[in-house]
Amino acid sequence: MPHTFRKKRNLGSLIGLTIVLIGAPGTTGSISPAPLTNNSLDPIPVSLESYFDNDGIDSVDIRDGNFDGSGYVYPAEELPAAGPIAVDGILFEFPSSAPGVRNNVVALGQDIELPKGHYHGAYVLLAASYGANSGIATVHYSDGSAVQAPFSAADWYGGGGAVHAPYRYGPGGTDPHPVSIWLGQIWFDPTKEPVSLTLPITNPPLPNRSSLHMFALSMQPIASGKVLVLRAARSTSKLFPNADGVQTVEATITNLGDAWITPEDGVTVWVNTSGADTVAPANISRLAPGEEIRVRIGIRKHPDVPDGTVETGEVIAVGAGDLTARQETSLTLGVPDYRPSDASLGTHESPYWFDDAKFGIFIHWGVYSVPAWSPPATQYAEWYWNHMQSPTNPVYRYHAEMFGKSFAYDDFIPQFQAEKFDPRSWVDLIAEAGAKYFVLTSKHHEGFALFDSKVSGRNSVALGPHQDLVRSLFGASRQYQPDLRPGLYYSMPEWFNPDSPWMGHPPRNPYTFEPEPYTGYQSGRDYVHDVQAPQMLELIRQYDPDIIWCDIGRENDSRNVEAEYFNQAKNRKSPKDVPQGRDG
Repeated sequence: MPHTFRKKRNLGSLIGLTIVLIGAPGTTGSISPAPLTNNSLDPIPVSLESYFDNDGIDSVDIRDGNFDGSGYVYPAEELPAAGPIAVDGILFEFPSSAPGVRNNVVALGQDIELPKGHYHGAYVLLAASYGANSGIATVHYSDGSAVQAPFSAADWYGGGGAVHAPYRYGPGGTDPHPVSIWLGQIWFDPTKEPVSLTLPITNPPLPNRSSLHMFALSMQPIASGKVLVLRAARSTSKLFPNADGVQTVEATITNLGDAWITPEDGVTVWVNTSGADTVAPANISRLAPGEEIRVRIGIRKHPDVPDGTVETGEVIAVGAGDLTARQETSLTLGVPDYRPSDASLGTHESPYWFDDAKFGIFIHWGVYSVPAWSPPATQYAEWYWNHMQSPTNPVYRYHAEMFGKSFAYDDFIPQFQAEKFDPRSWVDLIAEAGAKYFVLTSKHHEGFALFDSKVSGRNSVALGPHQDLVRSLFGASRQYQPDLRPGLYYSMPEWFNPDSPWMGHPPRNPYTFEPEPYTGYQSGRDYVHDVQAPQMLELIRQYDPDIIWCDIGRENDSRNVEAEYFNQAKNRKSPKDVPQGRDG
């Protein structure tokens, strides 16, 4: 089956959308410093210099910008130089980062004049500060008509954008957190001449107020007939769906003409490279004028080609007559073993099954399920033990009244019996609800594991229900609902583990401050290397989860754990893809 994903166009309306490319730096898109040379098919950059009203890019030596109202800016050293650039094959005029120069437009209702002509739409480089932002934009046409629609941008504080940097500058120096500029699109009615684009009214850059910023704008001209262009081709580390061990190459195909692509055109997209064969070409049956589609092409590298081999190849789209498009691109063939480094782990990508899943169910279950109380809609009930520590928290008084001040949290462990646990009914319910995956708390901040851990005696096999709850639920899932993806949550720190207490002290009675036992605890160990990392490896080796979703972070050995997790998934007879579990 071909795998294609359309971006819908709607004639007579304006649709603003942000294209968020999921992946690590280096895999999110291609940036070249020179303009393309496709003549009339190239997007036409629109000068925004007279509209720029914010300086959001600084160098390490001169800090005079203020992108978000709190003094943070993009680092000029990591962004493209000023001038023509091609982002995923789309021509833009990237703004200057010179001292004192403004380089982005904060959307406050400005009316941007557009060059005369007929266009399928426009591409924009944009970002939001202090959270994602959206508003209503308006496109005005020469016949006096106007159309409104949403115009949105993702937050700059994160990796994965078409243009990205591994850090940002701030009032206190360098903040080692990735920031991004995102690629978005606006569709026009190609039968009319647009004359201007009115930006939405968001907020001026202020602390804790979300603003929408635009860095560049380019118009996509319309061509006559059926005209294809191929852009943003790249190899991925993702497995091709339902094809054992096949690697995926992605590309975007756009119909720049004014006529439909139909099944009679027989458009097929494949990869031509010396070290691999196309085993799953993409077929495009229909493509409206101005419509574009992201296709997935399956390739299998030759057995004698080492994983990670980089070579130049072509992605080619061919249809009836002279309907053709191609893009030369660098391809990485195969996925080499992941190493415990940011550079290596950063090449891992979210699998298609996770990208395409719209709904999953998260299950909190543990010793806290015995008291099972917090004021409704105000705080987490699973944080019961930690809430007990504060005399101003309602749980502090509730616990004293219901159980008594001498009743320790660990006294709930014998009461946690799971006597009505029916794993098959759980997974049947999850599947009937339409979920594609579930995530069970294998260990929450209380440090009580729901699995057979040889690392710690604080677990559901040695204590409480005396059964491996994770194994029971995973077994039912794989037997009765094999299409479900079973996953696990894991809290990296523990509130009161005496070896490394997140809350700063081992267990104690919150009313008398007398020490209390940490049931199942084995003393004299390094928490990260003797407990945390080994438990995470137990989860990987004993249960083979499709998801590991880690919480909190703090000190950890996640690089080694994550490398084993990724390699264990891919280096098997029938490889599988797993998502990154935010375990750093």
